[in-house]
Amino acid sequence: MVRLAANLTLLFTELPFVERYAAAAAAGFRAVECQYPYDHDPGLLAEAREAAGVEQVLLNAPQGPPELGGWGVAALPGRTAELRAGLARAARWARALHCPRVHVLAGVGPTDDAAYVEHLRIAVDVLGAEGLEVLVEPLNHHDVPGYHLTRPDHVAEVLAQVPGLRLQCDLYHLARSGYDPLAVLADALPSVGHVQVAGVPGRHEPDPAWVEGIAAAGWDGWVGCEYRPAAGTLEGLGWAAPWLQR
Repeated sequence: MVRLAANLTLLFTELPFVERYAAAAAAGFRAVECQYPYDHDPGLLAEAREAAGVEQVLLNAPQGPPELGGWGVAALPGRTAELRAGLARAARWARALHCPRVHVLAGVGPTDDAAYVEHLRIAVDVLGAEGLEVLVEPLNHHDVPGYHLTRPDHVAEVLAQVPGLRLQCDLYHLARSGYDPLAVLADALPSVGHVQVAGVPGRHEPDPAWVEGIAAAGWDGWVGCEYRPAAGTLEGLGWAAPWLQR
């Protein structure tokens, strides 16, 4: 059975971030994810997560210095120090939140694939030593012009070179890039570590048929709801009713 995780960066934004854990639990979610929790004390977040009784299933590694685009540094040559600093921060927050997965962002040009593979191997070594799974995600060029990783075939090439690396399969980004996202998911299933959904093209509430298709493809892990509500989080949760525990 598909299990939904609320993305606390984009959902329940009418509340302070720390209060979104309880709001997600009250809405029926049993897990949460977020993009960048680093503006908030990890101990305070851990207390909120535990009090709400939800799992933290994903967070992003830090974005990197703003002058580098804010979309990560893994594919940027000469940025190993920034990468390692970000991995250390990610590990600290992941430990506090008992979060098993970290998405490491590639960055926007000028990027280099050799540097990307080298840095991802470092990420797998550093975070793997903490018991954490490292994920990469292809983003679309509409939302993130110049992002290094956009194509499923490129993802496959990178995964083949970095043992232990996993795919974060976001159906929204794949669809915006012109791919059949459910077909990509089915083909890549053995390498998938996490799945996310949002509606296309506006990144609002997703089509429930996608969630059904995710289950049909054989995925039985968490599905992150990484979308921007069209008119309020609770007002838009009707699509998710079959998969929420109230």
